[in-house]
Amino acid sequence: MIPKKRAHDFSIVGRHGGHHGQQTARVYECGLDEVVRDVERVVYIIACDYRRIKGLILSEDDLKCSLYRRLYSMYSEPVPTLDSDILATAIHTEIPWYNESGLLTLRPDLSIIDPRRLSVLHGIGEHTRRNVAIHYRLPSKGFEFGGQAVAIETKFVRAFAGISQKHILSFQKDIDKMQRLCERHNSNSQPPNVKGVLVIFSKSDNGRQHIDNFKQRNERLTDIKILFQSGGVRI
Repeated sequence: MIPKKRAHDFSIVGRHGGHHGQQTARVYECGLDEVVRDVERVVYIIACDYRRIKGLILSEDDLKCSLYRRLYSMYSEPVPTLDSDILATAIHTEIPWYNESGLLTLRPDLSIIDPRRLSVLHGIGEHTRRNVAIHYRLPSKGFEFGGQAVAIETKFVRAFAGISQKHILSFQKDIDKMQRLCERHNSNSQPPNVKGVLVIFSKSDNGRQHIDNFKQRNERLTDIKILFQSGGVRI
């Protein structure tokens, strides 16, 4: 479960600049499916703004920042961690994950984690020495987390020609990376501990058939969601 601000405490700026919801801050636990639905909803809002403001997204980092800014309002409430007197939030950028070999090689653009399963002082596991429980050493990344999480990758295609087979090959590498991440964390877990979302924005509508085929080829991956939106820019 992921800690999230209770509905109407956060506000999302809509396509016409309106805000939705203003209440006292409270946190509740939400499942991974709800987190993924929030990502879908935010992606749709960003896409509406992008179609209206063609210069809103000029780079992949612009897209990542837009996603972070809107998701932050929902997943930014500080909650206690595994460390005494240390708080943390759920949403983060570019944090490394362990691969199947135990190396820190996987680095999604955005991660929404459970801060209550985070430590910045020591490893989250324990071993016993002389009948005393001792935490494992802190990894080289300076923190360690467990529990449930959603990993988000972003892709932005700026070419007027739209989506090409070359882009599809790049997207598939991201899907393969997410699949490895999900398999590592979900192999003995039901429901899953980790889900992935690939967010693809394209400046133009061209090449949409490649995206449709790409999504169809990967529809068997139930723990990974592929979201595509276009700015509809024409010369």
